[in-house]
Amino acid sequence: MGTTFIESKKADEPLPPAKNADLSVEQVQLEDETIPENSTSRYQSADHPDEPQNSLLNNHSNNAKPEESTVDDVENPTNSTANALEITNGSFAWSSNSEQICLQDISTKIPEGKITILVGKVGSGKTSLLSAMLGEMTTVSGNVKWATPNQPIAYSAQAAWLRNASLQNNIVLEEEFDEERFNMVIDACALQPDIDILPAREQTEIGEKVSLLPGVNNCSCAKHLCSVVILDDPLSALDVHVGSRVFHQGIMGVLKKEGRTVIIVTHHLEYLKEADHIIVMENGMIDAQGTYWDISTQNPDLVQIWKTLIAKEDNEGEEEGKDDNFEEAYLQMEQKPGNVDGKLVQDEEKEEGSISIRVYWLYIRSIGIFFFFGLLFAVIIKQSFFVAIDFWLADWSSAGTLLIQNKSRNESVSRIENQAVLTHYLNGYIGLTCAAVITALFSSIAHVLSGIKASKYLFRKMLVNVMALPLRFFESTPIGRILNRFSSDIKAIDDQIPTNLERFLWHLLLCLSAVLINIIVTPFFIIPILPLLVFYYFLQKFFRASSRELQRLDSITKSPVFAHFSETLGGLTTIRAYKCEDKFFEQIVDKIDYNNIAYLYLNTINRWLAIRLDFIGTTIVFAATLCALVTAELHYLEDGLVGLAILHALKMSTFLNWSVREMAELEMQMNSVERVHHYTELKTERQLKESMMAPVSISWPRSGKIEIYKLSVRYADHLDPVLHNLTLTIEAGTTVGICGRTGSGKSSLSLSLLRIIDNYKGYIKIGGIDISTVSLAFLRRAISIIPQDPVLFGGSVRFNLDPESDHSDEELWEVLQIAQLDQFVSELPEKLDSFIAESSENLSMGQRQLLCIARALLRKSKIIILDEATASVDMETDSALQIVMKTAFKNSTVLIIAHRIQTIIDCERVIVMHQGQIVEDGDPKVLQNNDSFFAKLVKASN
Repeated sequence: MGTTFIESKKADEPLPPAKNADLSVEQVQLEDETIPENSTSRYQSADHPDEPQNSLLNNHSNNAKPEESTVDDVENPTNSTANALEITNGSFAWSSNSEQICLQDISTKIPEGKITILVGKVGSGKTSLLSAMLGEMTTVSGNVKWATPNQPIAYSAQAAWLRNASLQNNIVLEEEFDEERFNMVIDACALQPDIDILPAREQTEIGEKVSLLPGVNNCSCAKHLCSVVILDDPLSALDVHVGSRVFHQGIMGVLKKEGRTVIIVTHHLEYLKEADHIIVMENGMIDAQGTYWDISTQNPDLVQIWKTLIAKEDNEGEEEGKDDNFEEAYLQMEQKPGNVDGKLVQDEEKEEGSISIRVYWLYIRSIGIFFFFGLLFAVIIKQSFFVAIDFWLADWSSAGTLLIQNKSRNESVSRIENQAVLTHYLNGYIGLTCAAVITALFSSIAHVLSGIKASKYLFRKMLVNVMALPLRFFESTPIGRILNRFSSDIKAIDDQIPTNLERFLWHLLLCLSAVLINIIVTPFFIIPILPLLVFYYFLQKFFRASSRELQRLDSITKSPVFAHFSETLGGLTTIRAYKCEDKFFEQIVDKIDYNNIAYLYLNTINRWLAIRLDFIGTTIVFAATLCALVTAELHYLEDGLVGLAILHALKMSTFLNWSVREMAELEMQMNSVERVHHYTELKTERQLKESMMAPVSISWPRSGKIEIYKLSVRYADHLDPVLHNLTLTIEAGTTVGICGRTGSGKSSLSLSLLRIIDNYKGYIKIGGIDISTVSLAFLRRAISIIPQDPVLFGGSVRFNLDPESDHSDEELWEVLQIAQLDQFVSELPEKLDSFIAESSENLSMGQRQLLCIARALLRKSKIIILDEATASVDMETDSALQIVMKTAFKNSTVLIIAHRIQTIIDCERVIVMHQGQIVEDGDPKVLQNNDSFFAKLVKASN
C-alpha cells in the first residue's frame, strides 16, 4: 500500500524550471469486499462523490455544454503574484438547471509550489471545491483563473479509478517507462512490500476492483508529469506508518522539494502545521483560510478543537517519539510471491468448431418444446398455402388458355360457363390468400414471442448464476465483458435469432418447394439437381465454418470495446484533468477498428458466397428450362405448369443464396446462446443441499459468539493462503479492534465470516453452528458489514435504509440521528423520499459511509463488521460515532477493522495481525503498556 510517483514527459513539450518536477500523486482505492454493482452504475463517473458527469471525454472542448465551467480557457492573470490558482467570489452548482448552489462565495488563492490542505466535516464541500477547480462544476458567478491555462493536472479521486491492466501500466498510464524513476517512486511511496507479495510483481494485473492479493487494497499511483497535483483524501485508506511515510517522503519530501503545487483533502489534522496554506470548509463555504498561524489568530476556537482531537489520539500512547527501526521492519514484510504469472484478467473463452447440438436444444427448451414445434408447424402451413396459391394460379392460367383455345376453334362457350370458371378460381384465390396471410401473421407473432420467451429465460438464468459467482470472477472479468453478454448477446437472442430463424425456415421451404415443383412438372429435373445440390452442400459447409469463426471473433473483439468504454466513463474527471482525452479516443478507435476487421471479413465472404450461388442459380434455370423442353417433346405439359416450374427455377438462385446466408447467420447468432450458456454454467459459490443444512432457527444467531479453529483460507486454489491456521474465540457482545498492515489478513478474516472466500482447513462457528452448514443467504442476512467503499443504490434514502420496508419513519429518523445524518436528510427536498443518484454521486464519500452505518444500526444484527467504515469521515465525527455506536451496538459483537488507532483504542479487545496470523491479542490498555507490536503501532501514530 502506498502512493507512487512517476515521470511522464513529452519530448516536444519543454518545461520551465519551476515545473521541472516530474512526480505526481494519485490515490487509487483498491477495494476487495465490494462485488461490482449493477451494470449501469459503471457508466457513471467514479471520480467525485457529489454529482454525475455532464459530458463524456472532453468538457473543455469546443463542443462542451454551455453551462459547464471552462476554467482552462481563461487568460493568464495579469498580476505577477505566485499563485497557481485564484478563485474570486465563486459560486458553483452541478448544473445550470440545479436549484441548489453547492458552493457559495468562494474566494481563495492557491500558492504556487506550496502545499495546500483542505479540511472540514463530512459534506462540507471539500470534494466539490476540487471539482470546481477542475472545471467539473458550473460556475454560477465569479471567476476561476489558473496561472497556466490548459495544463494537465495530476488528480486523484476519492473513489479512485483503475483500469484492467498491470500495476505498472496503471502507474505510468502507458507513457514511456523509466525504470530508475519507477523504482525511486516505489520507494518514496512504501509500495515495495505490496509489490513483493504480488505474483508477478509490478507486472501483475490488478483489475477494476482489485482484490487478487490484499497487499494492494489501497495504493496510490502517480501517472503523469504535472506541476499541479490535486489529491482527494488519499491518506484515509493508509495505515499509520504508510500514511506518514507517504506524506513526509512523498508529498513533503518529493513534491514540495520539486516545486509542485499540491492541493490535498485530508482528515489527518496532525499534518496541518506542515501545510503552507489551509482552507477550512463549512456548509459549502470557506470558513477560514491561511497558514496554521493565521488561522490560530483569526479563529483560536477552531484551532483549539483541532488540538483537542489530535491530543486525544496522541494521549492514547504513553511513550513519545518514533521507532524508526520498527517502522522499517513494519514496512518491509517478507512475503513469498505467489506461484501464478500475475495475469488476473484471462483471455475471453472462445469455442471452436460447429455449434453444439446441446446449444440448439437449450434454445428450444428456452422457447418451450411444444411452442417450438407449433412454430415449425405454423411455418410449414404458411408455406403450404403459398405453394397452393402458385398451383392455383397455374391451374387458373391453364383453364383460361383452354377457354381461349375453345373460342378460337369456334366452339361455343357460354357466358355463364365463363363466369362460373372465373368465380370459381377467384374465390379459391381469395380464400387461399386470406389463409396464407393469417398463417403468416400468426407465424410472425409466434417468432417474436419465441424471442421474448428465450431471452427472458436465458437472461434470468444467467443473472441468477452470475449473482452467485464468487468474488474472484468479478476481479478477473472486465465489466465490459459481462455487459457484452447481458446486452449484445441477449439482444441477439431476443431479436436477431427469431428473425433469422423465420427467414431461414421460409427460404429453406421455398427452395424445397421450387425443387419439388420442378420435379413434379419435369421429372428429368432430378438428374441435374442432385449434383448441383451436392456442390451446394459443400459450398455452404465451407462458408458456414468461416462465418461461424468470424462471428465468434466479432463477439470477442467487441468485449474490449465495452470494457474500454466502461473504464473511460468511470474515470472521466481523471482523464480530463490529465488532458488524456485524445489518447483514450485513439484507444477506443483502435479497438473499434480491430472489431471491424471481423465484421469486414464477414461481409466479404458474403459477397464470395453470392457469386458462387449465382452460378448455381443460373445453372438451375438452364437445367429447368432444358428439362421442360424435353418433357414437352415427350409428353403434353400445360402452359401454366411449365411457367410455374421455370418461375420457381428463376427464384432458386435467390432462395439458395438467402437460405445459406440465413443458416450461417442463424448459426452465428446461436453463438450468443453459446456464450450466455457458458455464463449459466460457471461454478458458483458453494451452495448446500437442503439435506446438508443445519437446523437453524429464524432468529439465529441468538448470540454473536464467534469461534474460529485452525482456519486457513485462500482466494483461489492456485493462490497461497491469506490466513494460516487461525484460532480465535470472540465472546458475544464484545467490541474487537483488528489492526495490522495492509495484507496482514484483516479483510480476509471478515470475508471468511461471510463465506465470500471459503476455508479449506478448519472451521468457523457463529452462535455454536458451523457456518459451512448454513445457507449463504441465511448467513449473510444475519451479519451486517460496512465496507470502506460503501455501497448504495439508486433510489430514495428510505429504500437504502430499509429496502424491505420493515421499519417505521420514527425508527429511520432515530438511526439517522445516531449516524449524525438527521440534519442533512431533513434539509433534502423530499427528506426520506429524496432520491440518491445511481452510484450515489450526489453524496460525499463520508455521507455514504454514515448512511451505511445507519442501515446497519437499523438491522440490529448480532454481528457487525466495520471495515474502515469511518476512514473517510473527519476525526470529530469519527470520535462522536465511536461513542454513539458503543451504545447502539451494545448487544452485538462488533469487529472494527481500522488504520486509525483512535478508532480501536477504546475497544474491549485488540487483535494485531501479520501475514495472515494473529501476533497479538488482548486488552489494548495492557498491550500498549509494554514492548508489544500494538504499543509500537500506538507510538508510531503519535
